[in-house]
Amino acid sequence: MTKPELTKAVKEVLEGLFPEVKVTNVKAEELISGVATIIAEEVKQGGSVTIPGLGTVKTKVKKGRSGTINFGPSKGQKYKTEDATVLTITTDKTLAEQL
Repeated sequence: MTKPELTKAVKEVLEGLFPEVKVTNVKAEELISGVATIIAEEVKQGGSVTIPGLGTVKTKVKKGRSGTINFGPSKGQKYKTEDATVLTITTDKTLAEQL
């Protein structure tokens, strides 16, 4: 789904929930950006966000690895990668069953 398609879908949902309110594409985009910002800020602080029916967004520390280079002029040298923080999205059970 593209951003314009998502904006249109959000606009339609809002208009269905609040028929007395005129929702523009700009306001729908602002809502989407606002929700994304809230999720990003919470995850940056080490928290997690659970979206019912979709899943949980959180960060996880991926351990660094070490090993030996097996090819090229550096063959035989040891290396170690740094730990990395990665974003994970765990699918909600209900959604997983529907897929």
